[in-house]
Amino acid sequence: MNTFLYLQQYSRPSDYFMKSLQNFSYLLSYIFHNNKKLKNKTIHLGDIILDSRRTMSFFSFVDSMYSLKQNINQNNITTRKLNRNVYISSLIENIFENIDFLIGKNIIKGNQKLFTKTFCALWVGNISTILMKNCFELKQINENKEIKDDEKKEAKKRKIIEIGSYICDLPCAIAGTRILPKLIGKNFNSGIIGLTGLIAGTSRYYLYFLKNRKNMNV
Repeated sequence: MNTFLYLQQYSRPSDYFMKSLQNFSYLLSYIFHNNKKLKNKTIHLGDIILDSRRTMSFFSFVDSMYSLKQNINQNNITTRKLNRNVYISSLIENIFENIDFLIGKNIIKGNQKLFTKTFCALWVGNISTILMKNCFELKQINENKEIKDDEKKEAKKRKIIEIGSYICDLPCAIAGTRILPKLIGKNFNSGIIGLTGLIAGTSRYYLYFLKNRKNMNV
């Protein structure tokens, strides 16, 4: 189990990098919207990268289950509740994402549109729980008088970047629910989804680099 969880953690930076490439491809498809050939090629490239990411993260629900178990030992009651909400929402979202992926690849039968909308709605919910947790942690950083000003400034910077990265995930998740066309008559286009997804991916890769640069000897 420890080896599996280690591999899950180790694959995260490559997922952030691939997320950036995937959304850059979608952004290019919007830029080349007048060139049908280039537009289709960039969309196809983005879809291929997405499929590889979903394959790599297929068993990430195991990580959520393990984290949920370990969260019992968390001393702070509010932190324990917020973490529990994140792990449960992540677990449910990943299960529905896997079902949606399997239906899309004709491995199992089901209503693709329904599962895509359900998965994206759960994704919006998961992002919301993560944002609530991060906002609480940012509040804790601000109120912590035991850490030095420079350390507090750096911690706040990282937490704000992390919050921003999850906000940038919202357009793609909301677009997948197909609720915007019913409300305002149109959905987010590939330009908005690609740009915000690119920011989300590169932000998380940057945060991973900041956290691990000592181990990288940089």
